[in-house]
Amino acid sequence: MDHVRTPLPPRFAWFVGILALIAFANAVDAGFVYDDTAFVTANQSVIGEAGIFTEPTPPQRADLGLYRPVTVWTYWLQFTLHGLVPSWFHALNVLLHVLVSVLVLRVAHRFGAAPVAALTAGVLFAVHPIHVEAVAWIVGRAELLTAAFALAGVLLFGTPAQPGPMRGASLAAVAYALACLAKETALPLPAALFVLDVVRRDGAPWRRVFFRQIPLTFVCIGVCVTRVAVLGHFVPDPTLPDLAHVQQTARGALILGVCGRWLKSLVWPVDSSIYYNPERFVDAAAQLLGLVAIAIGAFLGVVARRRRSRPLACGLALSAVAALPFLQLVPIGAVFGDRFVYLGSAGFLIAVAALLPLDSPSSGARRVTRTFVVIAVAGGLIATWLRNPAFRDEVALWQDAQTASPRDAHPHYVLGRLYFDRGQIEYQSSDLKGALFHLSESLRIDAKHPWAGPAHITLGECAAGKRGDPLQKHVDALTAAEHYRAAIPLLGEDPTDALLDLAALHGSDAVDAAEARVALEAVLRIARDERSITLARSILAELDASAPPSGER
Repeated sequence: MDHVRTPLPPRFAWFVGILALIAFANAVDAGFVYDDTAFVTANQSVIGEAGIFTEPTPPQRADLGLYRPVTVWTYWLQFTLHGLVPSWFHALNVLLHVLVSVLVLRVAHRFGAAPVAALTAGVLFAVHPIHVEAVAWIVGRAELLTAAFALAGVLLFGTPAQPGPMRGASLAAVAYALACLAKETALPLPAALFVLDVVRRDGAPWRRVFFRQIPLTFVCIGVCVTRVAVLGHFVPDPTLPDLAHVQQTARGALILGVCGRWLKSLVWPVDSSIYYNPERFVDAAAQLLGLVAIAIGAFLGVVARRRRSRPLACGLALSAVAALPFLQLVPIGAVFGDRFVYLGSAGFLIAVAALLPLDSPSSGARRVTRTFVVIAVAGGLIATWLRNPAFRDEVALWQDAQTASPRDAHPHYVLGRLYFDRGQIEYQSSDLKGALFHLSESLRIDAKHPWAGPAHITLGECAAGKRGDPLQKHVDALTAAEHYRAAIPLLGEDPTDALLDLAALHGSDAVDAAEARVALEAVLRIARDERSITLARSILAELDASAPPSGER
């Protein structure tokens, strides 16, 4: 049975907020990384003239199926106030996490948790290392805003037995609308609110429970209609490469794998990363862990019913509904991301706190449990502090991904490209060596990975001395030609770049004139851009000029 609810001491909120601030204080001194470019620094709704509420997010990518005007508005407001200074964007993310952590404390108490249990849920949420991606990454703000509005909606919703039940439902509907306009994954929230009403009905008429869904239903319909009006469709374009890959995978296996990863991320996030190989979600270990996650959820549901534990039941309902958008029932592009767990972790940790014997009649049990919580909070604080610098810059981000997934080709490829691009600007031999190592390692792990063609081209450019270190004295044309030849069959229907690079070596011993002509003729047949065609004709002119006169041997 639940504890009789006692008032929540104000110092608890201060403690949770300060702890959240400490955990992410070193995330402020970071830059814009990865998707921050498309969604913030190059987003015309933020820095240009494109509309915020009338354009997709970002405006040039309607195929992504994203419409997040509330999140974009916060970016625009900050850009207007202080320009593209990344530390200010990071600072607001941290403050939003502080707010959400305090809301978790208050929601747990509203669910019926005793003050010490509510405090436990709040502090565990404040320092959980799985939240690094949502807080330390600027584009993670969508998760923060959605969680803040969703939890505020839970608080405003109240219970059907309270006076003025429709007033609470109407206020919650406003918060729900803002949550959906911050990120579309808030759409299933009414399902959680309905379950909360059922659990906390307290003898109120059933018709009141259903009537309280009416404002939320109208908001849900309005948000869906607005999305279709702005995007032209409701879901992402199914022809996107990532979505096509997901659709080719057995959906049931993928759902099980995501459930397993969800549980592991919340309980033991030791291998958190910006990148998760989709193949890892359908192997035997992932399937088994997914079955375990579902079994645990079902078992805890039975426990909540038998104990009549409102905090446990409400926490499970919030966690389950928050997970729904990410179970690949409808493909969403990315199979999994740490940020996807943010709102769901609030419900999970409320449920965990409800299970712990924090107020057990046995002093020994209380002491052991509270010691465990202190250790968990300290461990989470340290782990979070240590991982925040992964979002300092692009190289640090993908080094972290490569460390978490050393057997995957993609992090090595991205790191190689980053070192190569940086080497062109800073002219450091160490960057060229880093590019060579990581690109070669990506091909060693998987010689036909999706980016193998570009990897060969970049390695060829390093060997040819075209880019990278301008002080490189030795040009290995033979190695460059081998890489260009290897890239051609891997580039699909448009190997134009590899063909041009190969033909450009016609003056060396690596490529003879006949091979160069064949490559250039292929470019003239398949090239779609004027630059490639012009370059091909220029190299052909060089070949013609250097060819011996007719009849000369």
